[in-house]
Amino acid sequence: CQNYGSIIRNWGNNLTSEGLTLWRNAVYMLAGLEVPTELVQSSVGVNKVQSEASVTVYPSITSGTFTVEFANEPGMITVYNLSGKVIKQVVPSSSKENISIDGSGLYIIKAESAGVSKLFKVVKTN
Repeated sequence: CQNYGSIIRNWGNNLTSEGLTLWRNAVYMLAGLEVPTELVQSSVGVNKVQSEASVTVYPSITSGTFTVEFANEPGMITVYNLSGKVIKQVVPSSSKENISIDGSGLYIIKAESAGVSKLFKVVKTN
């Protein structure tokens, strides 16, 4: 089991697909959603966390603010900490929403658009 320090070490690049899948599954369970069966196939990079046809979240590593862009009608944005606690919920007023985070660490971002939920990871540094 990875601890918090090992998760964010090296800008989060050491977080494996298996490790992220465990965190994603925990967030899905806490949110009352059906847990996907596939592994998360994503690597943390400086520019973008993950890009889907309908939602993009960037940058993956931030000192305070990240952006959520919707290709379709925006829905709800929910920010979870690694304990599964909801840190922030935002109903976007446009297709591009900037969100600030106060505490440092790894966060799971759930972006909903057109009835589909996508999960992303963002690392907040000091």
